[in-house]
Amino acid sequence: MALILGYMALIPPFFLDCVVAIGLLAGDGSKQWVASGFLYGDFVKQVTETEKSYVTYLVTNRHVFEGKKTAFLRFNPEGDEQAREYEIELTRQDGTSVWFAHRDPQVDVAVIPIDANLLKKDRIRFQFFQSDSHIADRAKLRELGITEGDGIYTLGFPLALVGGERNFVIARGGIIARIRDTLAGSNKEFLIDTFVFPGNSGGPVIIRPEFLAIEGTTRFSRFLSLTFCSIEW
Repeated sequence: MALILGYMALIPPFFLDCVVAIGLLAGDGSKQWVASGFLYGDFVKQVTETEKSYVTYLVTNRHVFEGKKTAFLRFNPEGDEQAREYEIELTRQDGTSVWFAHRDPQVDVAVIPIDANLLKKDRIRFQFFQSDSHIADRAKLRELGITEGDGIYTLGFPLALVGGERNFVIARGGIIARIRDTLAGSNKEFLIDTFVFPGNSGGPVIIRPEFLAIEGTTRFSRFLSLTFCSIEW
């Protein structure tokens, strides 16, 4: 379980550019946009005083990739051109998976490397959540006082609503319904109360900053993000 820290109010624009529409082939060979994912940058090293190096991954739900050989990712170019689609191989010739997941099959998370240099070369508009500056582990969440009732946003592409010529992420609001057992380490998942639909699977959940707080509790003034809408339909 991981959450991401952010720094701006109501929703940082670059958060939207981290979210990716995921398509799969249907039985009749047609392409269907069935899930969401997001880009995650794993910190490697500090290159210069202002530049850092990251390895970039696509993160989604395990059940999105399981049993599939290929998938499609949809990105917006930097200009006004139509959204561009990329096909990615999910299995190698020997049948092994290109993507990887947690050793516990109940952890519904899948991760696959993404060539960020290719996206830059193609002038694709994208961003990624940074592991060294946007992530909060359990200890950090406890320190920040994250608890039930805190507001959240979900980002993704429900019901194949990816937009027409370009991607347009759909944001919806809600709250954390249960998280204390997760923070205590007795559960692997936490619950949110919000409206989600098929297609939200794999999308990030953003913790909304709060500008008011009950006396004696922590006022959380930054963004947290990043877990998954792991919905079975």
